[in-house]
Amino acid sequence: RLWLRLAREIGMMRSFPIRVRLTLWYSLVLSVCLAAFGTTVWLGLQQSLRAARETELQQRMGSLRTVLQQFDDQSNPAAESLKEEVEEFVKGLPTDFSVRVLGPSHSVVFESESSRIGRVLEAEEVLEAGTRGLQIKMSISMEPVDEILRRLSHILHLTIPIALLAASSGGYW
Repeated sequence: RLWLRLAREIGMMRSFPIRVRLTLWYSLVLSVCLAAFGTTVWLGLQQSLRAARETELQQRMGSLRTVLQQFDDQSNPAAESLKEEVEEFVKGLPTDFSVRVLGPSHSVVFESESSRIGRVLEAEEVLEAGTRGLQIKMSISMEPVDEILRRLSHILHLTIPIALLAASSGGYW
């Protein structure tokens, strides 16, 4: 039944002038190509931006690990000194980072003020040797990535139909 319906529609299509039929087919192919292009750009940018945020998170995590290991090399550091050292490190971080350091008994040694809204990337690491079993939890907001992707989506949703309309009407003339 489906092929009969399709055959009837193609038959109806033959009643249109060749100019209209070519324009419709051209518009259909162009629509598919533009949709594929827009999707590819969006997905590629999303992956690239996420990878950049993950790299930034891992770099900051590595820096904090280094700070804590250097701090631990001191003879018998006090817990309050550790908290001050982490506070000093966190002051240098962008505001979209959140840090939490837990002691060996899972007691909170330090927790930054969190302004996390929406999606976040998280990393967690346990420092066993020399740092008395500290657990570092760090997160970074994905809001900048989401905002860029939202803008790209708006641009694509606006420009693709305009390009399709312009090309289709130009193809008809």
